[in-house]
Amino acid sequence: MSIEVQFEIILASFFFGIYFMLAYDFFNRLFINKKGKLIRLIFEILFFLSNTLLFFLLMLKISFASFSIFMFLFIILGSLFYSILFRKEILEFYEFIFVSINKK
Repeated sequence: MSIEVQFEIILASFFFGIYFMLAYDFFNRLFINKKGKLIRLIFEILFFLSNTLLFFLLMLKISFASFSIFMFLFIILGSLFYSILFRKEILEFYEFIFVSINKK
């Protein structure tokens, strides 16, 4: 595997970690007041499976699906980066959107 491909894998994994946390926070905000834990569990499983498939397809396109430990480390690093720097503002933005929608 060339250095360019490894760099693409690292960047894609990092940004996928950020994307995943954005999507998961949106998912949690969407289902925060919904009743029925079984329904939420089913949707959560579908959410995780679809994101896993999306990541696999992304890695298939970049590196022909050869996995390394760096992928998972940079997903975690991207998630931590999002959680530390952007999470509060993004959650406030999601709250603003859902309150605006509920007013109408």
